[in-house]
Amino acid sequence: EDFAALKLGNHYLVIHSDPITGASKLIGWYSVVVPSNDVATSGAKPKWILSTILAYSEDEAKSTLRDIIKYSKELGLSLIGGHTEITPGITRTVVSSTAMGLAERIITTSGAREGDLVYISKGAGIEGTAIIAHDFEELCAEKGIPEDIIKRAKKFIWEISILKEAMIGAKYATSMHDATEGGVLGALLEVSIASNHMIIVDHIPIREETRTICNTLGLDPAKLISSGTLIMTIPQELEDDFLSDMEKSGVEVHRIGIVSRHGVGIVLKYENNKIIKEYLGEELDKLYSPSDIRNDK
Repeated sequence: EDFAALKLGNHYLVIHSDPITGASKLIGWYSVVVPSNDVATSGAKPKWILSTILAYSEDEAKSTLRDIIKYSKELGLSLIGGHTEITPGITRTVVSSTAMGLAERIITTSGAREGDLVYISKGAGIEGTAIIAHDFEELCAEKGIPEDIIKRAKKFIWEISILKEAMIGAKYATSMHDATEGGVLGALLEVSIASNHMIIVDHIPIREETRTICNTLGLDPAKLISSGTLIMTIPQELEDDFLSDMEKSGVEVHRIGIVSRHGVGIVLKYENNKIIKEYLGEELDKLYSPSDIRNDK
């Protein structure tokens, strides 16, 4: 599961910790939204956060703390503690945050049942698209990706929170799971493994920006890191109410398949019923490998 839960009377205290080590830009945003997302997959509304900041300079420590306070408020959390220091010997700031929230019932990844409809929010590769547009902007330009596509893709970084859809989904879903490393396919496989049910996938929605960038760089958007994409399994009899609530809240959701019989695996109907039973890796890693696509002529 994405979280720990402690029973406290009639409620559960849901807790998740995450270190942010790879991000240099917007590390304050990441350090709030990433652990909050994992708490939200339980159905709990994130309410409190503690952050430990290990900074390489005093200015960096101050700016990171300001950002954490700002983004915590925007997402409805209170920063209640943590630690800040200037750490000798490091060249980039590291933040480790713990988010907490309360829930009356817990939704788990393992709760998916046969016949449930599989929905995702937004689309595939949301976070990965933003990372590529920010960190590999020069490469994208070299490969001929239009400037307006890159600009729009950069804005995806502000869509990686799943709090809104998770709070709505919690009223209907039998399971919820955040699509992080390994993308939508990786997350679906984790739901399949946890619930011991096969998942049949009809299609995976991909935005124009994601499709253009991935096609150009030779990446599979369905396996691209996708914080901001929430996997939800919804009982068929609750689908209409679920969709009505999502529409009222302005949340983009797509039905992509159905939970099937007992077993482990994802059946891709759009690829001649190809079955995936093992983790396929993270597409973003290809950009950081020695033989990355900079050398692919």
